[in-house]
Amino acid sequence: MPIALSVVFYAQYFASRAQQTLLRRWVEVLGAIPSVVYGLVGITVVVPLVNSIAPPGTSLLAAVLVLVPMIVPTAALFYFAAIESLSAELPKIAAALNLSRFRYVTRVVLPSIHRQVVSGGLLAFARALGETMAVLMVAGNVIQIPGSVFDPVRVLTANIALEMGYALGIHRSALFLTGFIMVGFVLLVLLFSEGTNRLTKRLEVRV
Repeated sequence: MPIALSVVFYAQYFASRAQQTLLRRWVEVLGAIPSVVYGLVGITVVVPLVNSIAPPGTSLLAAVLVLVPMIVPTAALFYFAAIESLSAELPKIAAALNLSRFRYVTRVVLPSIHRQVVSGGLLAFARALGETMAVLMVAGNVIQIPGSVFDPVRVLTANIALEMGYALGIHRSALFLTGFIMVGFVLLVLLFSEGTNRLTKRLEVRV
């Protein structure tokens, strides 16, 4: 969320028009790149980098570092849309009050889109939770509970993808249960987002 907000605020309020267009297109391109391409970049760049710090390189940390550039565009595009939905009168009011760009962003824009900030972050988190291919390629594919971020792991989505082809009986039922648990977790995240928005609206009404 901080990375996505930083990119969006810089593009919208501090960059030149050419830089703004370039950043917007770059975010859109990053959001459209297939996950397997991120996995290839992770294997060739991220894994050797992590391996130089603590072998074997394929690890939970490598998976996190690959997921970050994958989910930032999801949140950033959400934030771009939120800012564009604001009233066109706000910049004029800020100029009349002689607000600097930084104060305008932090005191006017951010409070105005704070609900969308939370929703966009949770949406990106839900995408990260469901990612399979890129994580499978860089996480190490070892069935264990990691003791540190440098240990290899197998995430639940990858476990379902790898074992569903030959699973039978209770094994197959366990994989289906894993899928239902992940769906339930996503629903909990969405319910949390909705509850946060409603609570914020109530507080705003009281104020």
